[in-house]
Amino acid sequence: MRCSPVLQQFVNAWLTNCAHSLAFIHNCVISGGAGDLFPVRSNLLYIRLSMTIRTIFLLAALGVGVAGRTQHLDYNRFELLKRGGSQAATVDAQYDDVKGSAWFSDWQPAVLLGDDGRRYSDLKARIDLYKSIAYIKLNDTVYNINGTSITRIVLHPGQEDSVVFQRGFSSPGVRAEQFLQVLGTGKLGLLKQRAVELKDVHEDALSTTKSFVSQDYYYLVRPGGQLEAVKPGRKLFEQEMGEKWKAVSAYAKTKGWSAGDESGWVGILGYYNSLP
Repeated sequence: MRCSPVLQQFVNAWLTNCAHSLAFIHNCVISGGAGDLFPVRSNLLYIRLSMTIRTIFLLAALGVGVAGRTQHLDYNRFELLKRGGSQAATVDAQYDDVKGSAWFSDWQPAVLLGDDGRRYSDLKARIDLYKSIAYIKLNDTVYNINGTSITRIVLHPGQEDSVVFQRGFSSPGVRAEQFLQVLGTGKLGLLKQRAVELKDVHEDALSTTKSFVSQDYYYLVRPGGQLEAVKPGRKLFEQEMGEKWKAVSAYAKTKGWSAGDESGWVGILGYYNSLP
């Protein structure tokens, strides 16, 4: 555990005082004779009491230091729960009898961003695509944060495979409270909505089973925030990028980006949006 500078100074002073006390005891014993026995005992009693008091203060200071460190680590998360109005939820085993998955992924390290600019870190998050609910986990307790001011969730923050979800968009088929995956931002943005439905799937002529069935939808975000349902690909990019498409296409070839798959769209849009 790393101590604060003030606490470190206190510990150093305590150790110095202990050393002085031990040296004083040594001098009393070495220099004192039989006639000095009572004074030596008195001095020893005083020193023992003094060291006990110093130890109590040291332990109290250490406790304050640990408490302060814990508060520092948990402050943002506590504030999110206290002010955000998130609700404790139960998610384990709710889909055990359903085939497929309603989740974007398992619990992942995350950073949350609020519409007021607040940033909440050191969290784990998970998104239920079927119910369009975002959850966080704190100390093994799961909270539904849909009712909070959180507008952006970054999974695996700072990593190459980081994934961004954002809400607040409105379009036919999209509700403002839904978190959509962000594939590109800038002059041209691209959003992905993975719609998950619960259906009865016929396994054979006599039986059916409940299964999650997903389908991906994509929305182009134009300057001004207007959303348009699109099918990403070369034709769309060439139309939207105009004369810049030639340079973007040439650069995409050097990077091995294909206009026919999602990873290629991310790279193509990222490069296009970086151009002046």
